[in-house]
Amino acid sequence: MIPYYAMKYLKNTPVKITTIFLGLLLASLLTASCLGGTYAFLGRTFQGAILQVTLEQIVILDEVAYTEEPEAIREIVFQRDETGGNDDSLAGTSWTLESLGELGSQEPAISGVYVTLQLLEGGELRGNAGCNNFFSNNYSAAGGVFSAGAVGSTRMACGEPTGIMEQESRVLDMLGEAEFYTVTGDTLTMTVPGQVGDYVIRPSSEGNKLMVIRARIGNHAATRAQLDIEALPPELRMDTGRYKSINTFEAGVPTEGFHANKNVYVPFIRGSQAVERGFELDGWLVFDVPEGSQVESFKWEAGGDIIIIDN
Repeated sequence: MIPYYAMKYLKNTPVKITTIFLGLLLASLLTASCLGGTYAFLGRTFQGAILQVTLEQIVILDEVAYTEEPEAIREIVFQRDETGGNDDSLAGTSWTLESLGELGSQEPAISGVYVTLQLLEGGELRGNAGCNNFFSNNYSAAGGVFSAGAVGSTRMACGEPTGIMEQESRVLDMLGEAEFYTVTGDTLTMTVPGQVGDYVIRPSSEGNKLMVIRARIGNHAATRAQLDIEALPPELRMDTGRYKSINTFEAGVPTEGFHANKNVYVPFIRGSQAVERGFELDGWLVFDVPEGSQVESFKWEAGGDIIIIDN
């Protein structure tokens, strides 16, 4: 049993970038120790009118455990309105929103919209998010760790300026989710860390196994091959029947405290990919098949019929 790195945001990624990234990552991983499980076969190539598919490795597993790509780290930044408090507790301080957004791509607050934050003594938090007032009676801030507690707000709607309600929603969400803070001079930065989810994919029945295939899918003929791995998945034709690849976006079941070796990352092939002529996707596909099944042929409708050309 091994962990796999689910490439959550492969959808709509330019294939040139995807190919380079996956190739470099796999090159480092696959020179390391064996992936585990039982090997079925290596190095089988299939070719059709458009696609050439090489099945580099096939591993038979009881389950696939993996860690989803973390969400982006977000920050909400305020400027001090008045003196008071200290860097540790923040009690007695007042602030105005300066910017917010993902780390490295902050967006300034909307001009003319004043979002305020007051951190009072006794755990009270008050402020205005641009349209509505918000409040909490049990915030905590000490040693760089922050919690807003349960944040409530009034429910007015404001139409101007453009984007005011969207910004307000983001401010309230980020305040409610912030876990850390730093104060540098007159700047307060609250951080919402990226969340990492642990998941496991298991076979659909006791008599099945997961056939996990590292594949290289190359476009050797068309100007562009549009592949949607979930809407029109590849298919293994086996001695026991025909089996389409698992939708790994949907198949993973959340789990906690599962598998110690979460530091082994291998990317799934996912999403909608536009493969230009001469480029390849390089990653892993997962199939749910009866135990002992043998691959006879491989098909991907988006690339035409594919036949075996090399054993």
